[in-house]
Amino acid sequence: MKAYLAKSFIGILVTDEQGKVILYRKFPKDPKKIARLLESKELEKRLVKDLKEKGYTEVIAEYDIEGARVEFPNVAGVILRRDLENIAIKNNFAKNKKELRKILQKVAIGICAERFRKLPRDRVAIQVIEAIEDLTKIYNLLYERLVEWYGLYYPTAARQVRNLDKFVDGILHDKFEKDELGLEFNERDIAYVKRYAELASNVKKTMKDLAKYLEDVMNEVAPNITKLISAKLGAKLLSTAGSLEKLAMMPASTIQVLGAEKALFRHLRSGAKPPKHGIIFQYPEIRNAGRKERGKIARILACKLSIAARADCFTHEDIGDKLKKELEERIREIKKKNK
Repeated sequence: MKAYLAKSFIGILVTDEQGKVILYRKFPKDPKKIARLLESKELEKRLVKDLKEKGYTEVIAEYDIEGARVEFPNVAGVILRRDLENIAIKNNFAKNKKELRKILQKVAIGICAERFRKLPRDRVAIQVIEAIEDLTKIYNLLYERLVEWYGLYYPTAARQVRNLDKFVDGILHDKFEKDELGLEFNERDIAYVKRYAELASNVKKTMKDLAKYLEDVMNEVAPNITKLISAKLGAKLLSTAGSLEKLAMMPASTIQVLGAEKALFRHLRSGAKPPKHGIIFQYPEIRNAGRKERGKIARILACKLSIAARADCFTHEDIGDKLKKELEERIREIKKKNK
């Protein structure tokens, strides 16, 4: 004998080959509980087992369930979708069609909430690194405006201090000597310039706090990548790839040029030289290497990153230190040969 199983937000329906209802397992009216039941397959697994114990040699479901064959649409699914409202009202799931629609709306919201809760943590790392990059742009704009504005009163101040943080700190704590070439400063003038400098200081502090937070998140979601390069550079790779899983599925050759898409398309379109590296150019050993060494180091790093990403995503093995040691040895060999 065969049994056909289908699921909807009103519950699970099981029929025989002729469409006779064998079982109807009604869901509770609570939209949150319904959302969880729709996202889970545990109830169906138990039903499949029970049906087989009762003599149904084959159970056919509309989606993948352990112990069942998949067939879409199946007999139960057709009946459930065709008579959903009648089944719901007849079995006291809802009083009328209006109440049924309200429950469906709340269930849809609940399903979205359940799925968002299951989003992988690498999405957090991506948002944090993108927030840091946004704030970096904002900080640079604030600094440029501050140089122009403060320069009206202290034209030589920006030349005295090249470090951005020290320049902002100098304004906030009156560390610059009065410049005779500048305009006269009154109390209101200095108050507003300092407010603007304080804004820049707060942005910088937030960036530092986010960087520490990013370190924690990356050690959680991609510890091998973080050990191999750094939390910041690793998060940039995740951001450009779209997710840890997408990065893990990429070949090493793609990881090597990730972030250099424009140069790659230019190479394909016009025959210009292909890029040797993308984002990973920010890795110190590549950035500081000679031109002849960069491509070789980039290839080795990309290979190690590919292995690290797969370990972080699929096996969760702790191989970061081992990969780091192997990478450093290979870099030393390359540099030794090019001396």
